[in-house]
Amino acid sequence: MAEISIAIFISLFIIGVVVFAAIRKRKNDNYDEMQELARLRGYKYGFITMAAFLGFWMMMDTVQVIDGLPFKLYNNTIIIVIFMTSIMVTIAYDVLHDAYFYVGMKPDYWKKYCLMILAVGAVNLISAILAMRNGEMVNSDGYLILGGSISNFIVAVEFLVPTTIILIKKVFIKDEEEE
Repeated sequence: MAEISIAIFISLFIIGVVVFAAIRKRKNDNYDEMQELARLRGYKYGFITMAAFLGFWMMMDTVQVIDGLPFKLYNNTIIIVIFMTSIMVTIAYDVLHDAYFYVGMKPDYWKKYCLMILAVGAVNLISAILAMRNGEMVNSDGYLILGGSISNFIVAVEFLVPTTIILIKKVFIKDEEEE
């Protein structure tokens, strides 16, 4: 019982810190009205993606198509993949509509940001590849293991896709400005 109360306390503390940081950060954001609108649309499309994937997953589970796959999936693996996909849709929409970085941000900030998340994505991708090569992808029951290679691969994709979109967008913008 003590472990549960400690876990609840730690969870509430983390939630409190995140809420406090979000409120404090909100005061320093300088997004203009068009960026706010684009960000809201990004959230909407991310939510629609999550709802559609959850509906598709429930339909597939109901007709038991998932049981015919050559590997088995835990429910938590599917839910995390769906959740991360919806976050990726939100970020991609924000980047494509110039709502990811706020107005007044230092001009070269995106380079440092891309370098940082590219490094995190690359480390996770390398870790996932090494874990897959060592056979740490499936447990003895045939289920994909969320910890290890799959989670590293999910995180790598989550970091590398937005970085790729940012880099492509910045390169095209730079080419358009030179012409």
